[in-house]
Amino acid sequence: MADRPATAAPPSAQAAAVLAAATTGRRRVVHAVVAGTATVQAVRRVREAGSDLITVRVGADGPADAAPALVATLAAQVAELSTGLRIDGPADARLVARGLDAGATYVAGSPLQSLARRRASDAAAVAGALAVYAAIDRECARPGVVREVSAPAVAAPSALLVAHLLADLVLTVRHGARHVVLGYPALGNLVQDVAALHVLHVLAAELADGAALALSVTQWVGTPQQVPTSGWAAAAAATMAAGLADAAQVVVVPPAADDPDAPDIGLVAGVEFTRQMLDLLADQHLEASAQLTAERSAIEAEARAALGSLGPLGDDDIARAVADGRLLGAPARPS
Repeated sequence: MADRPATAAPPSAQAAAVLAAATTGRRRVVHAVVAGTATVQAVRRVREAGSDLITVRVGADGPADAAPALVATLAAQVAELSTGLRIDGPADARLVARGLDAGATYVAGSPLQSLARRRASDAAAVAGALAVYAAIDRECARPGVVREVSAPAVAAPSALLVAHLLADLVLTVRHGARHVVLGYPALGNLVQDVAALHVLHVLAAELADGAALALSVTQWVGTPQQVPTSGWAAAAAATMAAGLADAAQVVVVPPAADDPDAPDIGLVAGVEFTRQMLDLLADQHLEASAQLTAERSAIEAEARAALGSLGPLGDDDIARAVADGRLLGAPARPS
């Protein structure tokens, strides 16, 4: 568990304090995702397994008030745990302000990640979605609130995932967020993932416009496609990349995040597994090598080229890039 200050931080500063502790050489944050209807008892089990931070999926299931109500309950009853909201799409944006008022200190979910799941996009629809997320980012300008943007977990080149995250970073800080976490979805190639995280750190610093930055790795645990070992193998690879690249946190997403009352077979086990692996990786780094250097150079050159193709990175430039498929959004269907 990351060290806590001797006196409790105000709620608006908790998540920022947790990430600050992680980036100053202490143990990495294990960040767990639960559904909006999780019970306090289930969240307590996740907390006891070693999670420093919980995000509650907004609109995942149940009534619209479920996620803000859960955040308020957790803020009151599990005061030592930082809590936040996970936004799955523009329709959930209306709940962000209520969740922050209820005690959330962290908001996850990014416009390009959401748009990448669409079967088809056009520039006007994408621009509308970006405007909704801009309103979310303005809410996240509140002192101490941490904003996480993540690339979608898709089979894409590392450089495109890095460029995707950097475009999201530009949007987020332009609209007001001042503490930003960039969530990289590890692909399972350790050298390539570490190289991508190194490149992301360098390029993000150039585009952050003074915002405080941290890096994160997202991993999934459990048994996807009913294959007993594949989920744990992927989780191990993601956690190793996070530990060896000095990412501030690992986000643990269970294979069935909509099953909050049965976390013992997924989320609790995943948090315990991730915490143990990060402990084993403490003070370890991936040694410099010709392969690591080559991967970093290639990913950086390709990411810079991808960003350069987007123009000055205005909102309209990014909307067009999503609509025509240059970023990870689906291209528009031909007329």
